[in-house]
Amino acid sequence: MLRHTRASKGLLSWQQEAGLHRESAYGRYSPVRRVFAIPDEVSDGEFATRLAHIVDREDALHLVGATLDGGGATSYRQSFPLPLRHLSCTAEELEHAARAAVAPPRNGGPWWEVAVIHGPDGRRYASCVFDHLVSDGYSVLLLQNELTGRGRRERSSAAGAYQEWVAWQRREFPRDGGGAGASRGFWLRHLDGTTADRPTPLPFTTDAAGGQPGLVTTMTRDLPLTFDDLRATAQVLRATPFLLVFANLIAAVSQLSGSEDITVRVAGTGRRPSMAGALGWFADAFPIRTRATGIADPHRALAVARPLTARILGTPATAPWEYIRALSSASDAGDAKRQIMLNFAPDETPQLFTEAEGEHTGPGSADALHLFVKSGPEGNCRLAALVDHGVFAPEGVRSFLDDVGHALATMARPRQRVESA
Repeated sequence: MLRHTRASKGLLSWQQEAGLHRESAYGRYSPVRRVFAIPDEVSDGEFATRLAHIVDREDALHLVGATLDGGGATSYRQSFPLPLRHLSCTAEELEHAARAAVAPPRNGGPWWEVAVIHGPDGRRYASCVFDHLVSDGYSVLLLQNELTGRGRRERSSAAGAYQEWVAWQRREFPRDGGGAGASRGFWLRHLDGTTADRPTPLPFTTDAAGGQPGLVTTMTRDLPLTFDDLRATAQVLRATPFLLVFANLIAAVSQLSGSEDITVRVAGTGRRPSMAGALGWFADAFPIRTRATGIADPHRALAVARPLTARILGTPATAPWEYIRALSSASDAGDAKRQIMLNFAPDETPQLFTEAEGEHTGPGSADALHLFVKSGPEGNCRLAALVDHGVFAPEGVRSFLDDVGHALATMARPRQRVESA
């Protein structure tokens, strides 16, 4: 039994509040899942000890309640049995269990669990499943790194840090879009009269009458380059891998639309440096408006994006997405759905049982055209899109995805020297 002295009640973060509003309209978020191999040198006992230490420290893992009533509140449970279980299965059962895992019920117990799976070859795997109101993907990666002792490790957070961060966030970014923080003035100047969720100008948008509301498709393409190729090219071009992706995305949109004023949403960690090692739902998004002539050329787009993103990817990027929407006179949700959301998520320790390359269609709804650049199973770059059929024509997205992938692979061709932009 784990015992703690942290506060039993707290505030909703901006992310949790927005998440609950979305769940009331579209249903519960999909859980955050991650499966990874447990090193042989980490015994079952040591694994449990490490997990217990993390739980004892991280108050976000004690969340057992969240409500919008009365302005919103969260509740935390002081003690509970460690949600760790062991099971054995075949290789086929292992993959099925990893893909089919669902978040624990919201019934007063912790909203997450970890299972140690003993495979037929004697190897062990950890399957982590977190309610999205508890954690984001980066937090679960931090958990993996600490449990295994491998991969990137951030400075550990202090007990109570997450609750303190939420209280800070609510003071810094008040619900009415006011406040004296520097972020407010920055975003008003950056958006310059437009809204945060201004649609990205894409020619393959549709409407409910011409589309198929209620269906979403995930499209996945493996690119012929690695993140090492991206890093090498970025170094030559005095940029970052993210900037290469962003510049090629902006150029592709400009080529298709003829527009030289483009707004996209970018996923960010939402973390201040002091919270680098804390667990919780920090991840959020922010808008980047790019206005310049000639940005249909990726190298021109890169030159424009370099100083622009340098100004944003600091303190301004910690402003919550819904706060930025509020201060910029947010338009309706339909506008946000017609916007590209870029998620650049390279993973030095890619998880097991990722989705196969290709397309999968099923029921659902997406709040934007989600574009992902992440690690594939062989360490290569993988490009994926999540498409809402009621907003975008899938055939148009397929062509656009191919254009972005081709442009990125051309700029970051393996072992090719690229002249400075």
